[in-house]
Amino acid sequence: MGQAQPWYLVSDQPGQADLRKIYGRRMCVKEMSSDLKGRGFDLEASQLKQTDRIGRLFLGFGIVFVWLITRGNWVVKRGYRHLVDHKSRRDKSYFRLGSDWVERCCALNRPIPLPFKPYFSN
Repeated sequence: MGQAQPWYLVSDQPGQADLRKIYGRRMCVKEMSSDLKGRGFDLEASQLKQTDRIGRLFLGFGIVFVWLITRGNWVVKRGYRHLVDHKSRRDKSYFRLGSDWVERCCALNRPIPLPFKPYFSN
């Protein structure tokens, strides 16, 4: 789909369109998993055992997670991606782009744009 080097997906199941859809979902889950773990929030380091505390942690995490995704989307839509991502790889999730943007703003002592407005393609 417009990529310089195509990916070849091989399966023993029929249905080419379904295979692409399933693989697309898998990639989203993989990205989210890495955002939850070492490349992001590092949730396993919390070592929480009480379910009520884990629940509160996940509530807070969910709010911040969605906000950072909207920040990452904002960074891309505004054309600032080159300030927080490698031009040669483009391997960061929207979460990671948002997180890196917030870190950059803090390091440069700049205000962090706070709107919680998701962007959709026009």
